[in-house]
Amino acid sequence: MALLFTKGSVYINLGNGNLNKSMTIGRIKIIFRGYTSIMDISFGQVFWGEIKGAKKRILVFLGGPLISLVLALITLLIIMNFKFTLIVKIILRSISLYSFNQFLITIIPIEYKFQPYNEMKSDGYRIREILSKYKFNK
Repeated sequence: MALLFTKGSVYINLGNGNLNKSMTIGRIKIIFRGYTSIMDISFGQVFWGEIKGAKKRILVFLGGPLISLVLALITLLIIMNFKFTLIVKIILRSISLYSFNQFLITIIPIEYKFQPYNEMKSDGYRIREILSKYKFNK
């Protein structure tokens, strides 16, 4: 979403380690940091330049949680409509549950108090901030 609403580059940071490998695809720069722990495997951040307009900023912050929800629903539909071996079912269910949990954790407006996101704000929190500022200025 950020690519649609900004003219600058969009940076995707994957991991919280010291590795510094990167690749660029058009205006997207993906930086692979590696991980300090297997528990932090989901850590990622996206950075972009200025986006004008509250609606556009909200759409950008909705992007991450919605992708998580879509992934959860797609894997659930695949499980329900196709036959798999037990191990494949377990893997797909794990992906679906993890993605749904990721959706909930990112859409609920909170400031994280746990690693690896300690002291960061959820996408839902950022959306709430935009909405409160937008309503205040009307």
